[in-house]
Amino acid sequence: MKTSPQLDRFTQYVDKSIIESIYQKASLLAGLHILHFNTTATGGGVAEILSEITPITEEFGIQQTRQIIELDDTSNHFTGRLVDMLQGNVAGKFRSRSVTSL
Repeated sequence: MKTSPQLDRFTQYVDKSIIESIYQKASLLAGLHILHFNTTATGGGVAEILSEITPITEEFGIQQTRQIIELDDTSNHFTGRLVDMLQGNVAGKFRSRSVTSL
């Protein structure tokens, strides 16, 4: 089984069985190409996670491409509130202006 120095850095933080499980699952994904869509190239949770995980996945032969989608102000507001609501922030209700102007 192919190993990853990048992934092995985490053995001090998690149980060995978790790392072994990742190795097993990654071997099944080798040769795939994943296309990620995001609204930001840097900053924000997804962009930061992708920046960290890309070197590890590439060691396993999993290709990744990132596509950045630029949003206008209304769409950006809509997606921001949607994320807030998905994370349990009920105060992030949509304003009717935002929904109807999409």
